[in-house]
Amino acid sequence: MGKTLWTVQKGTTHCIESSGINSADAYKWVSVSNAVFSDCLMLNVDIDGSDNVTVNIYNASGAEVFRRGYVASGKTSLPVSGMSYLTPGIYVLKVISSAGTYGAKIVKK
Repeated sequence: MGKTLWTVQKGTTHCIESSGINSADAYKWVSVSNAVFSDCLMLNVDIDGSDNVTVNIYNASGAEVFRRGYVASGKTSLPVSGMSYLTPGIYVLKVISSAGTYGAKIVKK
């Protein structure tokens, strides 16, 4: 497995590559490059054809605090940004597409 960590470039809303360790998961169609984030998560997806991808984030009480939709095709990276308003803590990430549903714990620092 490759070693990649995505971080937020200060003052911008896009993600840039730096060194680190890729998070492991059993899903072939999606992975999270940085489960600890400030404002930006980087999702790596591998979708057959073109598909709608919905990203939901839930707080510890189970309330949805973030939702965004994307259209993805093939093997691509999706920078999920705009979460600076979230307070530091543990959240649940849910990524939904026709390929399935992926869930993971993430940490806002």
